[in-house]
Amino acid sequence: MQAPLFIDLLLPLVLFTAALVQAAGGMGFGLIAGPGLVLALGGAAGIQATIMLNLIVALVTWLACHQEVRYAHVLPMVPGLLAGIGCGLGLSLVVPELAIKIALCIVLGWICFINTWVVQKAGSSLVKFSLLSGVMAGCLAIPGPAASVYLRGISQTAGAARSAMMPLLFFTYAVAGVGVVALHGLNEKALEMSTSYGPIATAGVFAGLWLSRWLSERTLSRITQGLLFGTFLTLTYATTVELFKFL
Repeated sequence: MQAPLFIDLLLPLVLFTAALVQAAGGMGFGLIAGPGLVLALGGAAGIQATIMLNLIVALVTWLACHQEVRYAHVLPMVPGLLAGIGCGLGLSLVVPELAIKIALCIVLGWICFINTWVVQKAGSSLVKFSLLSGVMAGCLAIPGPAASVYLRGISQTAGAARSAMMPLLFFTYAVAGVGVVALHGLNEKALEMSTSYGPIATAGVFAGLWLSRWLSERTLSRITQGLLFGTFLTLTYATTVELFKFL
């Protein structure tokens, strides 16, 4: 899966689309772009690249929508996020690369198939979802799903939850990124990938912000679910092939 065709042609499209979905719907860049980067670069480099590009996407979206942010929803999550990130970074030291890919498949499968009504009813446990979001940030670079469940549970509108996600994601990825670099060193391939494709991700953010004015929340949700399902199938296939080779 590290073929030039995937990296040169498909990966830029994946990153643009993932940033578009993130800006329009509030979640999706890490879940869609992360597996693609892991497949292209490997586990360690892919996760570092995911963190770097997520920082760009979260910062640009945050600055563009800063007037809508409800910081009172985000600040109580900080202690749990910090504790969870520490646990996730510890797991990253002992978990092999193949296990990281399997974990990504499990998370994507959970997101694709869990009932929406269950997610919506689960938005009241601050400690549980803050810790889970931090752990997933530290070891998988995808804090969004757990954080989104909590924020949607306490927010009056989907727009309020979406706007609160941006500073939360920026903070979480910044802390996780510092921890990952401190533990594993700065990966040159990840830095090169982030520098090369950062403008593409930024363009995707502005495309998503424009698109969100014209599409309903339901339509955006369906688009996101379709992309997540495609990512889940692709990553599961590639991971299964690698697992059989390993066995």
